[in-house]
Amino acid sequence: MSFIGSELQLEIFSPSFDTPIIAPVSAVVGDGVEFSDPYPEQSPQLVEGSIDISATSIVYQIDPSTSFSSFTSGSFNGYVLTDLLDTLPAIADVSINAAGTTLGVEASDITFTEDQIRANVEGLPFAPGDTLTLDVSFLELDDPYETNNTLETAYDLSSSEGISLSAIAGLATQSDDDWFRINVLPGRNTVTVDLQFDDSAGDIDLGLYNASGQLIDTSDSATDNELLSALIPTAGTYYLQVYGFGGETDNTYDLEWNSSFVDDAYEENDTLETAYDLTGDQGVLLSDIAGLGVQGDDDWYRFDLAAANTIVAELQFDDTYSDIDLELYDANAGLIASSSSVTDNEVIQETLSAGSYYARVINFEGNPNVYDLVWDVV
Repeated sequence: MSFIGSELQLEIFSPSFDTPIIAPVSAVVGDGVEFSDPYPEQSPQLVEGSIDISATSIVYQIDPSTSFSSFTSGSFNGYVLTDLLDTLPAIADVSINAAGTTLGVEASDITFTEDQIRANVEGLPFAPGDTLTLDVSFLELDDPYETNNTLETAYDLSSSEGISLSAIAGLATQSDDDWFRINVLPGRNTVTVDLQFDDSAGDIDLGLYNASGQLIDTSDSATDNELLSALIPTAGTYYLQVYGFGGETDNTYDLEWNSSFVDDAYEENDTLETAYDLTGDQGVLLSDIAGLGVQGDDDWYRFDLAAANTIVAELQFDDTYSDIDLELYDANAGLIASSSSVTDNEVIQETLSAGSYYARVINFEGNPNVYDLVWDVV
């Protein structure tokens, strides 16, 4: 792994971390010098110099024409480089390259975390043109899809629908949380993810999240492999999380995702004559019968009343994805009532005589959406 292509942020402080002497600046590492003065909001006390970053080294050089001869004393007078987008693997070691260093920096002046390097030069004398060269090493990546330990750094599989990891860059290794980004095309409402592994080498589980990081569904058996198939409310970006049961497993796995349009278990119920009969499911949500409904076309549901009664029909959905409306009809296809707000959910309450009645779920906007439905006597 190397710095090339990563975006690093530079901050300079003197004489302590409370006193920055430039505004933070960032650069993508490539050919040429990444940082050199003048900087935004630069203090007059800044020692002129440049920072050139290559694959695994950082070279700081004091400007040969500087008029300064020493750095200001204080708790911290120096330079901080940060992996701005957390795209690099964790930094494993930073050492001073003696052959490339003429500045009198000691090892204790260089500190680092997994995503940041600090060089403290407080109080050091120098000559114009002096250099400090740092050699940097990174932790070895567990697989080609790292670093993808968070939703924000997810490996993009959007263009790899129907292609397994083993055919992209090889198997992945679950040594920490692994995240993958996918993009579902319009007109598709179901995501299927096939996660293949040997459970005897470590139990791995699978989660599906929306673009806001909200969990949609999981597959977390205690056997080989996980197969997740979930209805999604709209096209767009989703995320897959591969995680070990109880922590890291160091187990290898293969993964493939696909999307499709799948109608619900209540089809074909596109007309009053083919309505799905909910008479025996009074007070029971669709999600507890055979799963959520999918509003890809008109959906009709029937219920019978043996005697006059007041009924309530409640349609539950997220209007963010698509607006759904609810209508109530008699056995002669006569409209009795409707509920057609532009917010989540719709409710109809009516006093009815004995007979057969029909609830029609229609889509106001035309985009597929998922919903729950229940009817009851009140």
